[in-house]
Amino acid sequence: MVDCRPDQASVTWGAKSTVKVLTGAKQLEISSSGERSVGVVRPEARLVAEVANGPREEEWVRWLLAQANKDLGIPVDEAKSPPLSGVDSFLDNVKVPGRYIGFVGVGELTLPFTVTCAGQSAIMGDVHAWDNSTTGILQCSRTPEPGSFSELAKKNYCC
Repeated sequence: MVDCRPDQASVTWGAKSTVKVLTGAKQLEISSSGERSVGVVRPEARLVAEVANGPREEEWVRWLLAQANKDLGIPVDEAKSPPLSGVDSFLDNVKVPGRYIGFVGVGELTLPFTVTCAGQSAIMGDVHAWDNSTTGILQCSRTPEPGSFSELAKKNYCC
């Protein structure tokens, strides 16, 4: 619990970390006869920036998210991932038989913070937000670049 108001506090940010996350995926299979089958293998996720392990009061959450945006340029609005429908044009243009994954994803950010109020002990926690959105397609028979969103799609959906 923080014993002051947000306008009396200061925040210090730690080093951010980013993890790639697929927020939606569709699979396309084209048979040797040209028959096409498309299905959603991961529904589109709803993204919401949040405060974890820190002040939970709504006033503090709004203030911390606004500070992350102001101080670091971190997006805090909902739905920073491209829509899953964005992969449809990629999949529509595929003509070669095989199995494909169309995907959308984001970088999930974790931003450690420390809030201090004059003469009081510090409160620590994390802001979770999103950046680096992407849309892509992968042919499952290909080897994607290590650490890429394509590698994540292959690992999760090309089994």
